[in-house]
Amino acid sequence: PTRTVKTAVENLVEIGALRMLSTQAASMVRDATVPNAGDPHSRPRRLRPLALTALGYHLAHLPMDARLGKMLVFGSILQCLDPVLTVCAALAYKSPFVKPFGKANAANASSVLRDKFSYLGSDHLAIVKAYDEWEKVAAQWRGGKAAVRHPRSEQERAGSRGAATALSEREFCSANFLSRDTLGMIRQLRDQFKQQLCEIGFISSGRGDGGSQGLAEAQQPGAWDAHARNLELVRCVVCAGLYPHIAHSLRSPNGKGVRLVTRDREQVFVHPGSMNARLTSDYPPGVFVCFHTCVKTSLPFLHDSTIVGKYALLLFANQVKIALTRDAVLLDQWIKFKMPEHGAVLCKLLRKELEGLLVRKIQNPRLDLAKDHPAQLALDAVRRLLELDSHTVHL
Repeated sequence: PTRTVKTAVENLVEIGALRMLSTQAASMVRDATVPNAGDPHSRPRRLRPLALTALGYHLAHLPMDARLGKMLVFGSILQCLDPVLTVCAALAYKSPFVKPFGKANAANASSVLRDKFSYLGSDHLAIVKAYDEWEKVAAQWRGGKAAVRHPRSEQERAGSRGAATALSEREFCSANFLSRDTLGMIRQLRDQFKQQLCEIGFISSGRGDGGSQGLAEAQQPGAWDAHARNLELVRCVVCAGLYPHIAHSLRSPNGKGVRLVTRDREQVFVHPGSMNARLTSDYPPGVFVCFHTCVKTSLPFLHDSTIVGKYALLLFANQVKIALTRDAVLLDQWIKFKMPEHGAVLCKLLRKELEGLLVRKIQNPRLDLAKDHPAQLALDAVRRLLELDSHTVHL
């Protein structure tokens, strides 16, 4: 159907996978008319030709939601892939957190989860923390059971006695309101996504091979995970994938607290089960959050959200305009904030560098950016810029 195609094209333009050959890219897509279903003589307005961007070329080779593909591409380029794999797998399937029956039990679960897994104002990073802890417990439990079955030395017997009292995988999941089955599916999807990245050359198997052999070698920590512990960087990569699903906080008309508003000026609410449930009461105006899912029940709720800073928005927005006389930046005709001219120009140059790296990967799919000195200089500058968001984001 024409409307479906129009929406799909608009979404691909917004994430940077397609661009109009006209300078008025986004507006041309939005202004395109849809024929009247009851009028057989109506014709759709002809859209201007579309061009596939470098990012779009790579996303075309990843059989998944384009937003998740974009997240994986930037996660591998910025060398923080492992936690990004977890986020993408959870978004592709579902959250591993489970909600117990009853309001009191649900409230208690939310409190426990916030105390244990809340980090950097992000539901997505909370999933990363929960998954990583589950993997550790699962590995210890598997090792402990093996030691109990085959204690070959006194030292192993002593270890097996400790393993017998260790927290089991099921107990860990029960205590932390986690679904063991969902975590297992996330693990499988992580492997699947990793293999797909290996096949298109974004992570190296060591010999340039894809397929199952490449995946087996790619399971070992590599250069693509050199910054995997930098969760502030990961938060920015999440923003890269979810943009333009952004909401920002404005002061409420009554002066009490703030309200969250999307690009369409629709007021949305953080879900009570979210790590950011207190966002509208404890945070000042001017906070930006990216989200994957907004579900309309009694109210439009953001089921998952991550607080992001202006540098991530500036690097990964579709269109950037700089108001030279006002030290202001306008992103995609709706996000506006103050920034010195030299800082905004630097960000635009870094955007071009990222685009250039994606073009080079098209020209040479097996190019190892981790071993390319000019690429690493550019990526180091990007990482340093994104890390500045940790000082500007209100947490």
